[in-house]
Amino acid sequence: MKTSLYTMQTFNISAKAENGLLVLQKLASLLSRKRLKVLEINVSESSGFGTSQLMLVLQTEAREANWLIKQLRKVVDLSELQLSSPDDGSHKFGDLYPHYHGYALF
Repeated sequence: MKTSLYTMQTFNISAKAENGLLVLQKLASLLSRKRLKVLEINVSESSGFGTSQLMLVLQTEAREANWLIKQLRKVVDLSELQLSSPDDGSHKFGDLYPHYHGYALF
């Protein structure tokens, strides 16, 4: 099954954040700029001192999810940034964007 770049899908984004407030402010700015539909957001304390685990579920097109990941990669307080799509567990992120040479871990 070929996934269209313009089909609405559900995407999960997870990351570790060192400065939770700064990351949430940047995330809110990015989400409002593109008017992305957020289904769920969760921030919890992680096992590392001073770090938080961020989980975001959004419904959007693959190209918008790709744009958000590119922008989030610029946030220095984020690490272990991952993008996955539970809509179709059989594809890797690179299948949606053949020019991208990565899996789901950025």
